[in-house]
This record gives sequence, structure tokens and C-alpha cells, in this order.
Amino acid sequence: MPRLSSATQTYAARRRGRLGRMGTAPGQVLLRCLAVNTAAKIPSPPTRPHEDECCRRGCDPCIFDYYESALDRWYERVRKLGGDPDAILRQMSPPAP
Repeated sequence: MPRLSSATQTYAARRRGRLGRMGTAPGQVLLRCLAVNTAAKIPSPPTRPHEDECCRRGCDPCIFDYYESALDRWYERVRKLGGDPDAILRQMSPPAP
């Protein structure tokens, strides 16, 4: 049986849902660390709830309180891995028109 190239293996893994873009596992972003010139896997930030997901009844905690808490934990985790959370968020946000 012929050996498959690494590109073919990566494509097959991506089709099976085991790899995301850039060869990372789903839910992770590949970040190139400038200081060390190695790639560190950084988790994706939490998804902000849509405005319509809030019931606007003054719940405590609100769905946005949970989001802020998750975002704080994500910031801490990225910093521990040596990343810059603000730079990652800027890279992920769509360009302004």
C-alpha cells in the first residue's frame, strides 16, 4: 500500500473533524510566539452571547456575567502560555469597514 503524503494525511484528518485550520485541534488558535519562534497552541476565546440571548430581567448573574468570567479565565490562561490576549483578539476580529 502506498504511503500518503503529510498534506494528504492532514487533509483527511481535517475532513474527519480532527483538525481545524492551520492543523490545530478544533477550538484552538495557532499562535506564533515571536520571542521563541515556536508555535504554542492557544485556546479560542469564549463566544460573546448575542444581545437577544439576554432576557433583560436583571438576572444576577446575567448571561453576560458568565461571559465576562469566562473571558477573564481565558485572558489568564493565554498569559500563562506566554501569549498576548489583546493581540489574539485583534487578529480574530473582522477588519473595520
